[in-house]
Amino acid sequence: MFLLAAIAVHAGMKAPDFLIPPENAPELASMVPEYLDHVDGTGQEDIYYGYDEDDVCTPTSVTAELEQYLDRFRERGKLVLTIDYATSADKVDDAYVRSTENGYVPFVTTRELDRLTINNGHQPD
Repeated sequence: MFLLAAIAVHAGMKAPDFLIPPENAPELASMVPEYLDHVDGTGQEDIYYGYDEDDVCTPTSVTAELEQYLDRFRERGKLVLTIDYATSADKVDDAYVRSTENGYVPFVTTRELDRLTINNGHQPD
């Protein structure tokens, strides 16, 4: 935790707009209470689609557990980004709706992350 705190202080001094949003492992917010004091948010992959396979629903129990962790970030006013891996329109739409309803910022794309995906009906603001 000391390294993360040192990075946050150093980065803030050099670039006040620098953000620290770790990817995955949101359970750290429960394991290390001061963790949320040193990050600006979190990103979580596979929360609704892609946990076992792309275009396949993530198991309900996994989604529920991840949402509990992510809600801690959101409740502290932290940015929560979600990344799901789906290509069929109904699953893309579902991931965007569920993420948005929870106060998260969604993105649905292909696992290769080799291009910027603009999903029909979900264009960025």
